Amino acid sequence: MNEVVIASTNQGKIREIESILKDIKIRVKSLKDFPEIPEIEEDGLTFSENALKKAQLVSKLTGKVTIA
Repeated sequence: MNEVVIASTNQGKIREIESILKDIKIRVKSLKDFPEIPEIEEDGLTFSENALKKAQLVSKLTGKVTIA
């Protein structure tokens, strides 16, 4: 089964993404599954900048495909 990491601890966001991906059998993990990853400062000027920063850092630290 394929796996994707959601660079978030927001349970609503995680449930929504799990619901979208369930029919294509992708296992969803979140930052709660990786307690060793420190909190990531959201210091970008836009939501997109913050999401990109989080996704890139979490992907680098986990070695997994990551979205934010």
